[in-house]
Amino acid sequence: MEKINETNRLVVEFASIFGDTQHYPLSKTSQVWLVCESTGSDKTPVWTSITGIDQLYSQVGQLCFQWHAVQAEFGERLVNGKRVGAEAYLGVWREAAAKPISVQQLTAMGIGMQISISKSLPGFMAEMQAAMEKGSTRTDFQALLDSPFLSERTDAALTWSIPVTSLENCLVYCRVKEVWLDSRQFPAPVPERFDVLVAQEVHGAAAVIAPRGYETFDLFAMQEVSA
Repeated sequence: MEKINETNRLVVEFASIFGDTQHYPLSKTSQVWLVCESTGSDKTPVWTSITGIDQLYSQVGQLCFQWHAVQAEFGERLVNGKRVGAEAYLGVWREAAAKPISVQQLTAMGIGMQISISKSLPGFMAEMQAAMEKGSTRTDFQALLDSPFLSERTDAALTWSIPVTSLENCLVYCRVKEVWLDSRQFPAPVPERFDVLVAQEVHGAAAVIAPRGYETFDLFAMQEVSA
């Protein structure tokens, strides 16, 4: 079995976008952790995400939950070609987290991020009707229906695909996220996807994102033509 070799890692922060404000489920403490890894000298290094957008403590937890730290302890996962123990491995990531880059810097490197989130169409319309009857203005349902990020509409569901590039875009995601649907009436799971869009090479390593599934996020490749 080939050893996994981590050649680079990026921690992306959101404080520069959100400042001191908090908008569920995102805030200034939200982060994305990306790792570039190879499974052999003849294999192209691949960028993947530890998880989607999450808090620091959750990201560290995922390093253990997804066996990264365990693999490091037993020499199955290397850091720059060298074997490190589990504690040292976690330390490498904590060091990266202490020097995060902004979403804007990540974009300048040729990597973009996008969140796709779906809601039941019958459920969304029912919530919209209920809000109108109550005179609630907390969520502007019509604005979400008119949003340019509404990428797909079927009889069953609405899907928004939102580039994570600015405060305005992030707030659209937050507004979609806060549309609560009663699970007793609409029990179908709500699909949510975190995509990394790669346009060019990063730090001399081919920036190819491999498919990877999570409980609420999955990461997959979408190649773009470099400008």
